[in-house]
Amino acid sequence: MTGATSGLGTHAIRHIAAQPGIRFMTGARGSGRTVPPGVEIIPLDLASLTSVREFADRVKKQFGDARIYILILNAGMQNASNDLRSADGYELTFAVNHLAHYLLARLLMPRMADRGRLVITTSETHDPAVTPIAPHLYAPSVLIGKITNS
Repeated sequence: MTGATSGLGTHAIRHIAAQPGIRFMTGARGSGRTVPPGVEIIPLDLASLTSVREFADRVKKQFGDARIYILILNAGMQNASNDLRSADGYELTFAVNHLAHYLLARLLMPRMADRGRLVITTSETHDPAVTPIAPHLYAPSVLIGKITNS
């Protein structure tokens, strides 16, 4: 699960982790995160696609041959400006809320159990009609940006 250390995720993790026989891993940025007993925290920075790949590799290694029965992609963020960039040069909100979760789902889908579930929560962050502080420039060139080797 991503986004388990705040907001809706804190409520979900308490309920899910309390179920018997559950092995629960969550990705989290930084230290000092509070999770229920038995929940494993694996470092994950959704603003870095390298970190997403490292997280997926670690989950696969720790799970071994076990299957993933539910993958919850819940983390998200919002900036009033589209000037901030991810480690990979993408607009930060777009990178964290969409690109990182897409990549993570693609990397972990082969490990999903038959009839496993992928749950993606989202918001209206990118709709300025609903969220007045959302970035107002949505051209792909703004979201994707120009990545340079400088």
